[in-house]
Amino acid sequence: MKRLIYLLLLLCTTLVNAQVADTFNQSKQLKSLFAKGFVHKGKDSLVYQKLFFDKFPANFSSFDALFGYDDVKGAAPLYNEANQYIDKLFFTKAANAKQKARKFIGIAMNGQWDADAISHFQHQLQDFTVSNFATFLKELNKLKSKEEIESVWQFCFDVESSGYRKRYYETLHDKLGKNQPMIDILYSAYKKASSKQIH
Repeated sequence: MKRLIYLLLLLCTTLVNAQVADTFNQSKQLKSLFAKGFVHKGKDSLVYQKLFFDKFPANFSSFDALFGYDDVKGAAPLYNEANQYIDKLFFTKAANAKQKARKFIGIAMNGQWDADAISHFQHQLQDFTVSNFATFLKELNKLKSKEEIESVWQFCFDVESSGYRKRYYETLHDKLGKNQPMIDILYSAYKKASSKQIH
């Protein structure tokens, strides 16, 4: 029995070490691509910007592992660079609105508010959803379930300011017009985000 417990602990340690190494390698790659695409501009900068966009995390847990902050573990590898990287992700000309919407939806799905990088991403996402509403909505409708769609909207609404949340909801509601199925999902997400606000 002790041997089995030891093997399980060893397996868990190995998996955690592999995840840490993967996060570290991804942070090094992103740093290099960021420098080549946005800092040291050359004739191939747009190519590196596209590689940066493609390599950027595609889901919330990977995003948080690279840019977030954990009270126990401390800052993630790219915590200090987070706002710069997020801004470039949103404003690069190397990806179109449809590609960006897909990427942002993947990150937002099942995401939760936190300060710093996550909050900054949320604010950029809110601006993007308003200015690219039709594209964002089209990509959002490609998700597999109502629950996935709702989780994206809930992430968008999961902000500190109840006044801002309400104005953002009203803006989106107006843009939806008579799309009642999406209005219902939007309202449910808004209510859930509003009810859990403790930060």
